[in-house]
Amino acid sequence: MRNCPSDVFSALQICSLGVWLVFSTEVSHKAFASEAETSSTANLARCGSLPQGKLTDAELEKLVPENSNGRVRVAWGTESQEETYGFNILRADKADGPYIPVNKAIIPGEGTTNAPQSYCYEDSGLPRGRAYFYQIQEVTNSGGKTIVEGTAATRVSVKTVEEERSWLKKKAAQTPVN
Repeated sequence: MRNCPSDVFSALQICSLGVWLVFSTEVSHKAFASEAETSSTANLARCGSLPQGKLTDAELEKLVPENSNGRVRVAWGTESQEETYGFNILRADKADGPYIPVNKAIIPGEGTTNAPQSYCYEDSGLPRGRAYFYQIQEVTNSGGKTIVEGTAATRVSVKTVEEERSWLKKKAAQTPVN
């Protein structure tokens, strides 16, 4: 089980927007830092891009309204896939479960490929300040289901409005405007 650090987003660590999760895995699923959207065309809660450059307080208030719900962004990548039909994002209130899928449709995989792939899913409508546990489930073409190594029982606390605004301001300032 991992705890979410309070500092900045970095590869192979858990961080927060409502919260960022970047899972570290071994074998054929090696996570890498990515803020890309999922390659899926299904009706998923895709991760939008983050703001860039210096943000004013008014912009932050618009991006994160005072009484808004929290959100958790799960971003992960694979170096390769073997017979991968897709992925589910599972959430629980306790580390030992029960875990339930939060995505309405499977997040499509790429079958068998040696090309790196990146994915992102946003779980929204969550109470702020509450902790949840997440893991990623891989579903194979034959229907087999396994938890992606390194993702089991990852603890995440949904940020308060002020924490999220502060994080966004810091993150946007680190990203140059294109």
